[in-house]
Amino acid sequence: MSAGSAARAGHLRNTALNAIGRATFMAPVAKAAREVRAGLGLPPVPIRGLEFGLSRYLHVQLCPRGFEYPRSDLPPYVHFVGAPVPPVPAKFEQPSWWPRLSESAHVVLVTQGTIATDPAELLAPCLEGLAGRDLFVVATTGAADPAVLGDPPPNAVVERFVLYSALLPYVDVMVSNGGFGSVQLAIAHGVPMVVAGISEDKREVTAHVGWSGAGINLRTDHPSPKVIAGAVQRVLNEPGFRDHPGVASTDSRHQPGEVRRRPPRTPSGYRQRAASNRKQTVNADRPSGDGDERPAEEQTAFKGLTPKNRRYGASVGGSPRSRMRGAITHLIAGVPVSGLGAAIDWYTRLFGRPPDLRAGEEILWDIDEHATLFIEPDAARAGAGRVTLIVAGLDALLERLASEGIGHEPIETYPSGVRHVKVPDPDGNAIALAELPQS
Repeated sequence: MSAGSAARAGHLRNTALNAIGRATFMAPVAKAAREVRAGLGLPPVPIRGLEFGLSRYLHVQLCPRGFEYPRSDLPPYVHFVGAPVPPVPAKFEQPSWWPRLSESAHVVLVTQGTIATDPAELLAPCLEGLAGRDLFVVATTGAADPAVLGDPPPNAVVERFVLYSALLPYVDVMVSNGGFGSVQLAIAHGVPMVVAGISEDKREVTAHVGWSGAGINLRTDHPSPKVIAGAVQRVLNEPGFRDHPGVASTDSRHQPGEVRRRPPRTPSGYRQRAASNRKQTVNADRPSGDGDERPAEEQTAFKGLTPKNRRYGASVGGSPRSRMRGAITHLIAGVPVSGLGAAIDWYTRLFGRPPDLRAGEEILWDIDEHATLFIEPDAARAGAGRVTLIVAGLDALLERLASEGIGHEPIETYPSGVRHVKVPDPDGNAIALAELPQS
């Protein structure tokens, strides 16, 4: 068959399938869409399958541009923005097994989804295939009762539901049946995938995962334990799945939500990330500045939250600030802690969200585009850390911290008008907050 004949045959096949779909499973969807439009006072329009959701004024697609196949006929009003990542609730309660996320060499999330919910399809073979391996498995059943899976292996836990926005920053590989929502949240957190699903829309979603380089498509909804284990190990061993540039590509016509790419899990992983196109790392010693009465070791300031064109001190070592301007592009500060479990909990409450990244035993929070704080276990040095964050709205911030169970020492006001307060972490590291005087 020639290329032209094959194309015509494909168009005829798609036309027939679209007609069948509109007359069968898409009919209730079209009916509901008409009712919604009528309830909003909108005039009736032709509704054909899923096309009613395509606006000719603005269409926002909740995936990155690199996840979609190239299309020469893509309308200019279609914008790819990535998945909207929900915030972690302030009162999020961590399960008792949560510290294992930080203590384990690798973390694998396996989810059965909310539509195709038979745990025998994916959860059971995944738990069997990954049992006994040097990784921690978190399995979520969705609608099914976790008890149907029996007792999990020692390296696994089974829950009905776990908040993805809190869990995914710790995850190295997600195994799923290819539901669109979970796939997009994995991409948004930079988590590579192993997908196995062919029902509903999953055949197409899993095909996109494989095509885009975001993960491995097993092309079945009944993978064997051996196949799952092999695919997970391959994703862990090959950094190309995590660092594949295709999924991270964005729409130049729009400023979409960032598709986060986490670094390899090595002790120096944050340095590799900071050396990427987004950020660079520079280590610099800063002597005490004029007009600042604090000890020099407390003068590491994260200035991303400060009012523009304001300075904490008048100068650094008597030299003009412009000498290093442009050479230093990012500040990364580390704090030694005695153990990650309690420290992650405390800093999560301090920043109001879970960590943004994990690189081996280094747990990182992005303060702003050019400033990052990380904690790492170092019992010998724990308590010796000194970091100051420049903030706006100090009183409101301290009130929020108090509601999170975080106390502080008395507020000091310097002759320059700077208000300064120490907020010690559980190890006694002097995390301080400073508010500059208003102009």
